Amino acid sequence: MRRQGFTLIELLTVIAVIAVLAALLLPVLMRVRESARQSNCLSNLRQIGMAFEQYVSDWDEAFPVPDASFLPMDECAEVYEGHEPFNGVRTYGDQLLPYSKNGQIWRCPSDPNEVHTLPNYALGKRWPSYHYRHYFVVGFHWLCPTEPLVQWVRGHVPRLAMFTQPAGIFSFHELGVYHRQELTQNQATGQPEWSPSAGMQFVFLDGHAKMVSVGQILQRAAWWTGQGWDYHWPRNGWEIEPIVGKPDL
Repeated sequence: MRRQGFTLIELLTVIAVIAVLAALLLPVLMRVRESARQSNCLSNLRQIGMAFEQYVSDWDEAFPVPDASFLPMDECAEVYEGHEPFNGVRTYGDQLLPYSKNGQIWRCPSDPNEVHTLPNYALGKRWPSYHYRHYFVVGFHWLCPTEPLVQWVRGHVPRLAMFTQPAGIFSFHELGVYHRQELTQNQATGQPEWSPSAGMQFVFLDGHAKMVSVGQILQRAAWWTGQGWDYHWPRNGWEIEPIVGKPDL
């Protein structure tokens, strides 16, 4: 007599085998997907770096800086730089967009936060996944309550020739450890923070981009809850304070 279909035991065995294979393959597929996202984010940084280079070339080596008329709305230029939620000011993205012609390069697919990138800004929402170097626009921080000593460089615009080691100074970076997310515990507060070996991606003034461990390139900031590292200022001090920092690497 010819056999009809599968027995229950056979079906359960097949289902179990499929479940085991899926459990083995899923982490591999997730790593492959994240690797592709990481490459995408690094490509974005390279394109932002290229747009920055073209802007600097067109403006006689002058770096992008905020429109001073917006400073009452953006005292520390953190909206302009991409660190704070958008509130209507002109951003560095607006200045670089004519050179990139692609608003999507400001969004990293691994960024877990809601990002409304240009030209479709959203009030109250962060607009990029990438931060412009804070101290490059220190001459436009004179209204910033946490930086009262910058009056003497008010309106200063940095120029590329001032930075004698451009390969060691980053200009833009990811706003979080999107890819190599390694945490440790702050011994003083007991709160989690980035491990020194956690990785962020950076683009440098000479145009090259790569991932670097935060402990190798950022300034220690134990006070920064949940992060523990500061990307605003040069970790190795100043060559011309507070205009030109020493190389980060």
